Amino acid sequence: MTAASKPDLQRAKDRARMLTGYKDKYGKTMPLRGELKQLGRGGVGVELFFRTQRWLFVLFGASFIITIPCLVDNARWASTGDTSQAALGGTTLGLRDDGEYDGTVEDRLNNYQQLPWLLLTVVWLVFIYFVRYKQRSVARSVDLRNLTSGDYTVEVRGLPPSNTSPEQELADLKTFFAQFGEVAHVAVGYKCAAYVSLLSQWEKKDVERTEKKAAMSERLARGEQDDGSRVAEVESDMEHLQDAMRSMQAEPLVSTGAVFVVFNFEAGRRECLSRLRADTWRYMMEAMGLHFCLPGFQPLPRFKGYALEVQPAPEPSDVYWENLEVGPEQVRIRSLRTLVLAAVVICFTAGMLTLFSLERSRRVEQLTASNDANGVIYATGITLGSAAIVTLLNLALKMLVIYLTRFERHDTRTDHEESVFVKLSLAYVINQSLLVIFVSSFDTPEGRPQDSWFTPGGAFEQAFFICLANMVVPEVAKVLRVDMLLKRFILAPLARSQTKVEELLMPPEATIGEFYAGLSKTVALGLIYGPAMPLAFLVCTVTMAISYAANKVALLRVYKPPPVINEGLSEKFRWVLATLVLASIVMQYALVGQYVSIT
Repeated sequence: MTAASKPDLQRAKDRARMLTGYKDKYGKTMPLRGELKQLGRGGVGVELFFRTQRWLFVLFGASFIITIPCLVDNARWASTGDTSQAALGGTTLGLRDDGEYDGTVEDRLNNYQQLPWLLLTVVWLVFIYFVRYKQRSVARSVDLRNLTSGDYTVEVRGLPPSNTSPEQELADLKTFFAQFGEVAHVAVGYKCAAYVSLLSQWEKKDVERTEKKAAMSERLARGEQDDGSRVAEVESDMEHLQDAMRSMQAEPLVSTGAVFVVFNFEAGRRECLSRLRADTWRYMMEAMGLHFCLPGFQPLPRFKGYALEVQPAPEPSDVYWENLEVGPEQVRIRSLRTLVLAAVVICFTAGMLTLFSLERSRRVEQLTASNDANGVIYATGITLGSAAIVTLLNLALKMLVIYLTRFERHDTRTDHEESVFVKLSLAYVINQSLLVIFVSSFDTPEGRPQDSWFTPGGAFEQAFFICLANMVVPEVAKVLRVDMLLKRFILAPLARSQTKVEELLMPPEATIGEFYAGLSKTVALGLIYGPAMPLAFLVCTVTMAISYAANKVALLRVYKPPPVINEGLSEKFRWVLATLVLASIVMQYALVGQYVSIT
C-alpha cells in the first residue's frame, strides 16, 4: 500500500491568510495605514476602539504638558533635600528627607501642584462628554455606511409556550408582526445546545480519524503491521455520536422563547419598536387600569394574550444560537464563579507584593544601619522583581478570565465581549494599580501611609516600572503569540493530514473586550499615578502609540476578525473612564493630605 500524500503546508497557510484580518468590500485585507472608517465594517465598537486610542494618545500628551510645572517643582523640591534619594524619586511629589517645612509649602502646592491638577481634571471630564458625543456620531456614520440585516430585524423575547406545530407557530408570528410592516422572515430560536456539543465532538473525531488513517498508511508503506483497530475505534465513536444526533433530530423542536423578525423595510422595524417597546411607567399604568389617564394612549399589542419584550436585534453572526436557551440567572451564576477565581489570583498577587515589600524594607534597613550605599540599588532591584511578578500574573489573569467567560454562555458575542471587558478591567485596575498603593501603605513610618509611597522601591517607583512593562509586554504578546508560533513551526510540520494542518494554522479569533480592557489598564496607571509622577503621563503617551500600532497589526494580520461588535463596549469603557477620573481626584486629595497633616 502506498503512503498517503503529505499535507500541503503552503495551501494551509494561504487558507489561514484568507481568514485573517478585516476585509474590504472587494474581499481584500485592509491595509495597515488605511482610513479608520474602513474598520467600521467590523462594527461600531471596533472603529470606536481605534478612535479612542488616538484621542487618548493626544490626551495623555496634553496631560504631560499640563503637569510639566509639577515635574519641575518636584525636581527642584527634591534637590533641597537628601541627594542620596534615587533619581526617579526626584520626579515625584515626594517629601523632603530633612522634614523641614515652612510657609512656602502651601504656596508651592497651590501654584505648582493643585492648579495643574485642577486643569487636568477639567480636561478629562470634558473628554468623557466628548467620547459620549462621538459614540453617537460614529454609530450613525457606521450605520449609514454599512447596511446590514440587523437594520431590518427586531429581537423578541418572552414568547409564550405553544401547543401548535412549528410551521403554524411561524405563521402566527408572521401574521402578528405584519401589522407593523411587511415581514420578510421569522426565525425562532430552538434549543440546540446538546446537538451543537455532539456535532463539535464529531468534528474533532473526524480530524482524529484522518490523522490515524494517514499514520496507518505510513506504517503499511514501511512494511509494518497495522490491523486498523485504531481507526475502527474512532469510527465507532463517530457512529455513536451520529446515532445520538439522529435521535435528537427526531425529537420535537422546543422553543427558547427567542424570535428574530426580519422586515422588508426599515419603517416596519421602527414601527414595531415604537409600538411594542413600552417604558415601565406605561406598563404600570396599564396594569393598574389607569391607562385612560395617558393622552393618546394605545394599548400594547399582545401575542396570544402575552406582552412581548422587543429590542433591536444583533447581527446574525453575533448570536450564539446554542446559548439562547440559557436564562440570565444561570449566566449571572457562572459570571460570579469567574469573578471568584479572578479574586483568588488578585489575592495571590497581593500576597506576593506584600512579601516583596517586607523583604525590601528589612534589607534596606539593614544596609542603611551598616552605612551601606547599596540600599537604594537593592530597593530598586526588588521593585523590578515585583513589577515583573505583577505583569506575569496579569497575563495569567487575562487567560483565566477569557477561558472562564466562555462557559458563562452569553447569547451574543457582544455580551460575551462586554463580560470579558468588565472582569478584566476590574482585575487590571485592582491588580496593577491599586494593590501597589495598598501594599506599600503598610510599610509606613510614623503612621502616615503616604510617606512610604515616594521612598526608593516604594509605590511610585513600582508603578513607574509597571508602566514601562505595560508599554511593551502586552503589545508584543498580541503580535507574537507563542501558541501560534508553536503550531506553525513545530506542530504543523508534524501533522499527517491536511485537515489537521489547516486546524493548527487557523488564526485565533480576536477578543475585542480584551483590547478595551488593555486601554482601561493604561488609563488607570496614568490617572492614578500621573498627578504626583508626571512621567507616567509621558510613558502612557508612548504606550498608546505602540498599542495603536500593535492592535492594528494584530487585528489585520494576526487574528481572525470577530462578529460585528456594536457600541456597547465603548459605552462601558466610558463608565470605567469616569470611575478612573474619580479615582484620580481621590488620589490627588490623598497627596495633598500628606502635607496638610504635617503643616
